[in-house]
Amino acid sequence: MEHLPKLMATGDVRKCLGGLSAQRAHELLRKRGIRYENTSGGKIFLASEIMQLKREMEKHPRSKARQNKGN
Repeated sequence: MEHLPKLMATGDVRKCLGGLSAQRAHELLRKRGIRYENTSGGKIFLASEIMQLKREMEKHPRSKARQNKGN
């Protein structure tokens, strides 16, 4: 039996990346060029690419100064 790659739906991606809003998740995925496939249930992503993005985000988190810029 052929092994299929693990996939993630948009909601799973948002949760994996720390509970991002749908708008922020779509913006981030678009800017990073993360590949996806449209299905009748929405977009699906390769989990391996999402996990790589998560590792990159953890390695280079946004600074506190940038996060609190508006305060």
